[in-house]
Amino acid sequence: MLYQFLSTAIEIVGANKGNIQFLEKTGVSLRLAAHIGFSDDFLSLFQVVKPGDATPCNLALQRRCRVVVKDLLNDPLLSSNAAVFKRFELRAAISSPLYDDRDDLFGISTLYFTGSYTPDEAKLLRLDTYFEQASPVLARKRSD
Repeated sequence: MLYQFLSTAIEIVGANKGNIQFLEKTGVSLRLAAHIGFSDDFLSLFQVVKPGDATPCNLALQRRCRVVVKDLLNDPLLSSNAAVFKRFELRAAISSPLYDDRDDLFGISTLYFTGSYTPDEAKLLRLDTYFEQASPVLARKRSD
């Protein structure tokens, strides 16, 4: 189910890669749960994302809302990971919080683009709607 969820999100915005991370019980770190398109090298670096790590998912976690990063290589908040993003050919990202039925945040989905990305408001709205509808189902399946 995770891969279907992620694949649909990637298709909605035309991203090249993506991942889903679940909030650990501590409520501060994110652990990788599913991915599409990433190498083992990338996955080993981002298996667990901790507070303070310069990642789009941490920005979404801190802000509790969707974050669009148009340029991963030049964003001042993510500069400490710019070389990593360049190495893995990641240029832009959309990170969205995932909420359950009680509106508790349980994870983050991040979609990556290997080329430049200009946000299309209609696609972003469709993505937001998809996450609002599908995330509670994902949260229930996760807790089963």
